[in-house]
Amino acid sequence: MTTILVAVNDIFFYAKLRDALKPQGYRLERARSLQDVPDKTAALQPAVFVLDMNDPALDGLKALEA
Repeated sequence: MTTILVAVNDIFFYAKLRDALKPQGYRLERARSLQDVPDKTAALQPAVFVLDMNDPALDGLKALEA
């Protein structure tokens, strides 16, 4: 099963991703904070990473650096 790491705090956006991708057989894991991003990336080795660049709590540029 392909894992997708989703770093978004907007529950509606996450729900849309979940509803579109889970039926296709993807596994979604959610990163809720900046620290979750490197931790979950290392542990899960996701095939895809979805990041909300407009979320100040996640700080997209720092998340990408991590």
